[in-house]
Amino acid sequence: MPLILSIETSEKLCSVALADGLQILGSEASTEDKSHASSLTLLIDKLLHNCKISYEQLNAVAVGKGPGSYTGLRIGVSTAKGICYSLKIPLIAVDTFTILVNEFIISEFYSKNKKTFDSAESMICAMIDARRMEVYRRFFDSAFNATSDIEAEVINSTSYDNLLKEKRIYFLGSGADKLPNIIVSDNAFFVNNIRPHARSMCKAALAKFEANEVEDVAYFEPFYLKDFVATISKKKVF
Repeated sequence: MPLILSIETSEKLCSVALADGLQILGSEASTEDKSHASSLTLLIDKLLHNCKISYEQLNAVAVGKGPGSYTGLRIGVSTAKGICYSLKIPLIAVDTFTILVNEFIISEFYSKNKKTFDSAESMICAMIDARRMEVYRRFFDSAFNATSDIEAEVINSTSYDNLLKEKRIYFLGSGADKLPNIIVSDNAFFVNNIRPHARSMCKAALAKFEANEVEDVAYFEPFYLKDFVATISKKKVF
């Protein structure tokens, strides 16, 4: 099976993981703020050393392509491209929302609430904080299939009212942390501490490797999403 190094730097957490096919051999992470530039290559070196794998043994590098922090994404993508270019191996890109959903699947919350969640009445709203009341978000159904495009949005107290009348929505990711005091509904569930981590890239990275869905190392750029649709709040929310 291919040895794939995964790199995720879209938010505060800087993480790397190494997988042999679907088997995760190890992972490393740093939560130190604004340390991606100084810590990423050290994390990779430590990971490969601990797994007794050399750079030359890698078959591909997967990187979280965004959306997320502009600086974080640039650092992660630049590092991934440098490794791929020097080793002449494929570059694979995985979007941040796919990574978030895979983190949810392995979470303690999902393990405890699986029976309730696994129904047509449930859906996921994965969110990335974009400062103030702005978020990047994408919807997924209870089978973890994306049901919307990735969009930028300004959240207010009436956001998702119509959906919440019909569905149980599980909000997760850094963008969801600002919602509990704003969106009030018996059908709204807020899942804490779900953040993009390189360990949750392995399944998607392997699928893309096997399908030869790889990026052009010379021209690949992170996915930035900057446009917001402003809405007028009906009450003061902060």
